[in-house]
Amino acid sequence: MRDDHLKGRKHLTEYKLKVNPNLQVNDKKLLDTFRQIEKIRMQAEQEEIRKREYRENGMRNRMCQKERELLSQFPPGHVLRSSIQSSEDILVLSKHSLIIPPPMELQMVDRFVTYLETCLKAVSDCFAMQDPSLPTSQRPLKGVMRVGNFAKGTMLTGESQFDLVVLSEFKPDEYLIEAIHDLLQEKIPQIITDEEFQLELSIPETHIVINSKTNPGYSLRIRVTSPAVREDLDPSTDPPRILNKDKCNLSLADMRHAKWFDSKSKRNPAIIVVVRILRDLCRRIPTWNNFPCYVIELLCDKALRTVAHEVAPAELLRRFFEVVSAGVLLPGESGVYDPCEKNNQNAAASISKQDAQDITTSAQHALRLIALGQLDKILAHEAVPGEDASGEAPEEEEQYEVADEVSGDDGYDPVANHDQASTANQEAAHVSASQEE
Repeated sequence: MRDDHLKGRKHLTEYKLKVNPNLQVNDKKLLDTFRQIEKIRMQAEQEEIRKREYRENGMRNRMCQKERELLSQFPPGHVLRSSIQSSEDILVLSKHSLIIPPPMELQMVDRFVTYLETCLKAVSDCFAMQDPSLPTSQRPLKGVMRVGNFAKGTMLTGESQFDLVVLSEFKPDEYLIEAIHDLLQEKIPQIITDEEFQLELSIPETHIVINSKTNPGYSLRIRVTSPAVREDLDPSTDPPRILNKDKCNLSLADMRHAKWFDSKSKRNPAIIVVVRILRDLCRRIPTWNNFPCYVIELLCDKALRTVAHEVAPAELLRRFFEVVSAGVLLPGESGVYDPCEKNNQNAAASISKQDAQDITTSAQHALRLIALGQLDKILAHEAVPGEDASGEAPEEEEQYEVADEVSGDDGYDPVANHDQASTANQEAAHVSASQEE
């Protein structure tokens, strides 16, 4: 009797709205009410996003207007534009030329992926031939899309794992991915005669891995998903052996991320250079190992929105460290807004508290190094011969000293060096106090 009120509609409504949004409710009237509440909440969030974009666009327009007014005060030809490369830009581009894959490697990768896309097209035709009466719009397989760093153009030298996402018309199940696996084993030897491949099926991970025997190390992961997994949330419409919904939603998110980054990179190509530089930084320095690449892209875009003029790679890299140094990753801050999600989500929520603190400290120290003209230490790359980042000719002894520091195997870790400096200062203070006593 004491717990009878827990079964009431009012309690279920308050509990679902305030405590557990994932609570399953079987009452049809309550389900309609929850759908209306969710619709109103989504409309409010979309309105907030539109207002935020309007404010940002207004700020950008005011900055552009102010910049035009300042430039109009000078005669034409008396103002130097930022198109002239500084020594820092030359250093960044020099480092970028070392980590970007050579054209021959990109051609081999593109050939490898294109061949397997052709095989997937043949698999889709086989599904269509099983029921010729179906129109093209109702085929079981709707299309295939490249995702990941290769699709975005931010691949590093030596990377050999690539991703494709296959879209299904309906919610994918185990029978579908098994049929795709069997047809690929049949079609690949018929289409590609000069190479050998090995296929591995993983139903829990919802993907098929294709390893090349001709080019050892090349691996393509084919993930199967469907927009219906995200749009239709009714469990009654799920097939009996449906694939993991979380994995399917991750594949859909990767598709949205690739489309979003493609639209941003067309406006300012410098973002591709900086993202590739930062990916190399995350690979070299342990402090940055757990930093997601998508968050890097979002923060670079956020740094681009703070200026009205075209940004050079070195300036964008500095502004990226400024944004991270401000504490955007720390708990209690606004976080990193994800434009590819319906809800107002924080894209950096997966970063642990300790990692966020370490990355923020590292970014602050990197910003100090940039201010001191020591960008070469961050990039683990030798300075431009004949001048340092400030444009002045360095002394011969200092030049050899910097080169020795950069030539380390593990690269430069700002957090480790910052901690060593703090420890040395504490020991010196302790020795001085002992001598005074």
